[in-house]
Amino acid sequence: MKKLSILLLLLFSACSIHVSEDSLFHPSRSTFVKRDSLGLGSTFKTNVELPIGQDTNLRGWIINGKSAERIVLYFYSNSEQLTLLRNFLDSLSIVYNAKVISFDMEGYGFSDGMPSLHNMLNDAIKIFDYANDSVSKHKLPIVVWGRSIGTGAALYIAANRSPSATILVSATSRISAVIEQWNSFLPWYEYLFFSVKPDEFLKRFSPQPYELAKHIKDPILLIHGTEDDVIPLKFGRELFDSIPPSTVKRFIELPKKGHYGIYTAAVPVSDSILDFLKSTK
Repeated sequence: MKKLSILLLLLFSACSIHVSEDSLFHPSRSTFVKRDSLGLGSTFKTNVELPIGQDTNLRGWIINGKSAERIVLYFYSNSEQLTLLRNFLDSLSIVYNAKVISFDMEGYGFSDGMPSLHNMLNDAIKIFDYANDSVSKHKLPIVVWGRSIGTGAALYIAANRSPSATILVSATSRISAVIEQWNSFLPWYEYLFFSVKPDEFLKRFSPQPYELAKHIKDPILLIHGTEDDVIPLKFGRELFDSIPPSTVKRFIELPKKGHYGIYTAAVPVSDSILDFLKSTK
């Protein structure tokens, strides 16, 4: 009886681990330039710098190929930086016949500033306007492309500008819901005493992805692995359902793929993306 009382006391005194905004970002800095890849095919890289505030600059790359039918504006996932993505960005340029533009987020790689949700969204608009006004000059269609946390930036652009198309890989509908499902990572015996919850700032944060989705008018493609345990498939589906039915939209489920195993620059996924892009302006 005494042991049961102690167990009940522990259960009722279980504490919550509150996840803050800082916990969503895992920036890694670049202190030196790694040797570039040779460039797959005939791609070549141009370094660019975009002022976004007093003493704050975003630094990025433009990957150019022989010719380009479109611009791909790429927003990477957490724990990444441009120096780790050169070959992948080369592949995007070649496979999709695109001029690829990508910047390190604030606090990541060689960019200044500090990462935050508001900074990520506001910077995304500035990056799109730069690509549209200075690189494309309204001649090449712009495809906005995001993966994981980068889907937030891509979705924000899609809701506030008019890209040719938007591609989201492993996106969520609600930030707080994803955090709460992280409880599934806890062993059963820890789950008895701890629970993971978003803090008040993240609970109140706006706009949430599903709110942005309601404003999407241009073609959009969502790609999600069925075995994604970081952002489960149901949240990608919920986001898709939030997009107006009048919008050209597609959802691709990738069987047996998790959060980190989706290769969008290789077949068969690339074939599906190319087919989607044919339907865009």
